Amino acid sequence: MVFLERNHFIRDEKEEVENMYNYYKIISDELKLGMTSEEIETVAEDRTYNMDNYVIYPDAKQVLQILCGTYRLGIISDTWPSIDNQLRTLDVKQYFSFAAYSFELGVFKPDKRMYLEALDKCGCDAKETVFIDDSNVNLEGAASAGITPILIASNPVSDVETPYIKIHTLSELIM
Repeated sequence: MVFLERNHFIRDEKEEVENMYNYYKIISDELKLGMTSEEIETVAEDRTYNMDNYVIYPDAKQVLQILCGTYRLGIISDTWPSIDNQLRTLDVKQYFSFAAYSFELGVFKPDKRMYLEALDKCGCDAKETVFIDDSNVNLEGAASAGITPILIASNPVSDVETPYIKIHTLSELIM
């Protein structure tokens, strides 16, 4: 992870593949997996270009359709340039008005710059916004920026004690 943290500011999918190649090479070397350069390249390209690797919450599209009729929706994500293709493939890109992506800023959540970038792009006051995530640490980052955090505990790993509002499905946002 240190490699990714130090090499997170990237511009396009070609650089994403190169970055992932180096990351998986480190993993292979450290774990003594003995992966060949070709195998590592295959994994890096699959991670970047194979959209079958990505799924969304079962109720996401329905909830996004409803919410975008009333609210401006945005994304704050630790991600890579392939995110745009992922969002198009999942048929949800059209619901979002703005995004703060870690690869563009060179930092990961809970770095406050992620949340401030989103607020700047949104044009809203922090007190008027909510941030939904499955990690308490990321919610703490949002709270430190004045944003109302909501924990989505859709799986046992994320269903933890939290001082924040907790939901188990996105549909709970529209109930």
